[in-house]
Amino acid sequence: MKKILIAIPRFNIGGAETQGLYLANELKKRGYQVVIGAFGFETGEGYSRFIQSGLECIRWGFQEKIILTPQNGVAGCIRKYRYTLKLLLKVRSMNIDYIIPFTYPTNIIFCAWHQWMKVKKCVWNQRDNGIMFNGTRAEIQSLNNSSNIVSNSLDGLRFLELFTKSKIIHIPNGIDPNLFVPLKNGTKSKKVIMIGNIHGNKDHLTVIKAWKLVLVKFPDFQLIFVGENGSKFDESYALAKELGIQNSVDFKGLIKNIPGILSECCLAVFSSLNEGLPNAVLESMAAGLAVVASNIQGTKEALGNNYEFLVEPQNHMIFAESIIRLLGNEQLREKIGGENLLRVSSNFSIKSMVDRYENLLNG
Repeated sequence: MKKILIAIPRFNIGGAETQGLYLANELKKRGYQVVIGAFGFETGEGYSRFIQSGLECIRWGFQEKIILTPQNGVAGCIRKYRYTLKLLLKVRSMNIDYIIPFTYPTNIIFCAWHQWMKVKKCVWNQRDNGIMFNGTRAEIQSLNNSSNIVSNSLDGLRFLELFTKSKIIHIPNGIDPNLFVPLKNGTKSKKVIMIGNIHGNKDHLTVIKAWKLVLVKFPDFQLIFVGENGSKFDESYALAKELGIQNSVDFKGLIKNIPGILSECCLAVFSSLNEGLPNAVLESMAAGLAVVASNIQGTKEALGNNYEFLVEPQNHMIFAESIIRLLGNEQLREKIGGENLLRVSSNFSIKSMVDRYENLLNG
């Protein structure tokens, strides 16, 4: 039985971690022994999701920044290599065949050192469009030291082509539409949802400004934010209060049942400034929802280049106009939602995603 380590930075709830969970579960069904390894010490729902799936989960016992951004001076350098050696010996003791990292920190660390870990293959697994990759010598060496290079998005693929001559394999995210259910209240729902951790890149501020305008036409509707209260939470909450719409904006934080809450909503919005292939958009599509999204490469890949409700990023006026148009036209919402469900079912299946990873590992 071949043993696979799926390396994530943290046991958090996010798009990359969710995709790692999907991949781990399916590989386990196919007869692989799968281990989830993470830095940090987080507990809670992010950790519970993996445990409840019956997956073996381990922590490395330190934070990745000790290796990636060590303190200056001799002491910091010694500490970096001491913890690097600790990680190497731990992975070697596990007799791992393949490593699939998720996101930048784990890509850098594991692709740089996988030969010392005595694994057969370590995949560079690009999950964004390069927002953390600065093109340093160490980053480029790590990228080109990987056994194979994968990108979940075309935008990420094109970015990596600037730094390597190796073949880059495009493996889009996978979603299981069977996990999602239709609207509980039909098209009569008065809830609009945005899924995404509240930090700068997601640009919740634009949606809040747009929602102020939406409420003029639809005063009894509610905007729901689902995601971790990150670096932009205080500013986002303060803006909602300043605009006098705090009673119509519900900050849910992290929640366990994403399909359940999507089933209570009639429309999804997504205002991110840059993404790889956004899992939140695919989940909204799988729930049969129409989506108003910023016109960036990642959302175009998910929704289609000719999708009608891709709007200019950071333009709250156009966001509001598109939301108002869809809220005011139930038939159009249903039509767009049905098309989104068909597209995600046809182009972003978990089976297809895992088939490609399996072919890559065994090829």
